[in-house]
Amino acid sequence: MRALIDDILDMSKIEAGTVENEVVPFDLQELVGNSRMLFSDLADEKGLGFTLDATLAEVEAVEGDPTRIRQVLWNLLSNAIKFTPNGSVALTMEWLGPDSRAEADGEPRMLRIPVKDSGIGIGPESLETLFDPFVQADVSTTRKFGGTGLGLSIVKNLLDLMGGEIEVTSEVGRGSTFTVHLPLPRIAEDRLPSGGETRDTVRWRTTRPLRILLAEDQPLNALVATELIERHGHRVDHVADGVQAVEAATALNYDLILMDAHMPFMDGAAATEEIRASAGGGEVAIVAVTADALTSQSKKLRNAGVDAILTKPYTDSELMSVVTKFGARSESAGDGTRGRDVQTAESDEAGTGEAAVNIDWQARDEENYQAFATNRAPEVVRSLLSMARESTVDQVAKLREAIEGGDSEEIFFAAHRIKGSAGSVFASELASLVAELEAADGDRAKIAELLPRIEAAAADAIEWWAERERGLD
Repeated sequence: MRALIDDILDMSKIEAGTVENEVVPFDLQELVGNSRMLFSDLADEKGLGFTLDATLAEVEAVEGDPTRIRQVLWNLLSNAIKFTPNGSVALTMEWLGPDSRAEADGEPRMLRIPVKDSGIGIGPESLETLFDPFVQADVSTTRKFGGTGLGLSIVKNLLDLMGGEIEVTSEVGRGSTFTVHLPLPRIAEDRLPSGGETRDTVRWRTTRPLRILLAEDQPLNALVATELIERHGHRVDHVADGVQAVEAATALNYDLILMDAHMPFMDGAAATEEIRASAGGGEVAIVAVTADALTSQSKKLRNAGVDAILTKPYTDSELMSVVTKFGARSESAGDGTRGRDVQTAESDEAGTGEAAVNIDWQARDEENYQAFATNRAPEVVRSLLSMARESTVDQVAKLREAIEGGDSEEIFFAAHRIKGSAGSVFASELASLVAELEAADGDRAKIAELLPRIEAAAADAIEWWAERERGLD
């Protein structure tokens, strides 16, 4: 009922001429790429293949209405997944006409975005009225799949408003392709909104999309990393422990493996050793990701065969720099890099020779949050904040239980999980206190003194996240 009301309100605004076409600078690839995680999850739930290729041959700073463009694409992707019982859904995009780099700033260029599915298809008798309000292919479609019958009408009207158009080709039982054509003026990249790292997308570009294995046992950390990497056109396969990492790495050829150091069943160092010992495992780039910056841990990972160490919490720029640098090795295999002490950033001040990337625990959370939120769609930020609240409540409860039960191993794992996640979601005080608990090295008096402070910091963080989430409404 809520969906029906929202669609009717949207349609009423369009018909009344009260929908305004906003014209603002935005990053085209970033806008399209933000949809990848949301719809890949929906596709996975149905067992569908899903491809969203937002990679273009050049940087695309454009001017237009990002909210309306997103609404168009989401309607089309949602329909494609809904009406595809099995098979796959794919979205690609390309520029038509001459190279935009030869055009004057602000000159429109036609963007083509086909959304293709292998779903139930549409009969020729239904195509003529498909974009009319409250129309679906037939009554049985409404009964089986639901929906308001307004989505495609809204899509067509929004595209008309923006000077675009949509066409459809379809065959019953074989699927449909909805193709959007939209004129968008190219602008200078320095006109993009500041506050984020959008300009860095130039140096994060690779010659082709990379396939990356992410071994990370914390869903929150996996969400942050996957959303960022896939937004830049790469594919991420996520596994939750070291055993799964070895199985995946030996089954497929990855361009890069991001390996969490502490995972259940098998840790990152042991998983790296097994991968290095497997056929072809000596060539793939493996970057360890850890919230533990101790020299002993770094040496253990180095000895296992990782190429570099990325320390949590990391910034978008730090993660994408690692992806670009080490993923690029697979594009020029045999360059002799394997086995060198490759630096992902400047060496740590301790002079251990580690390729570690560090960040100040006390960095201002609000500043980091604003930079993070600026570069992401509100629904992605909302999902992250909600997951952070739920995860922190659960992990802090497990930490208390482990401390009260004297379970040293579980204390370590609970603390490590909290520290890694808290640092990634703007809870510096919480991360710092948990780091103190780790450093207490079993000192029960110190641990008992830190626990209430950790719980208080967690409560503050949960309220802070809730406030930011409400601010997205």
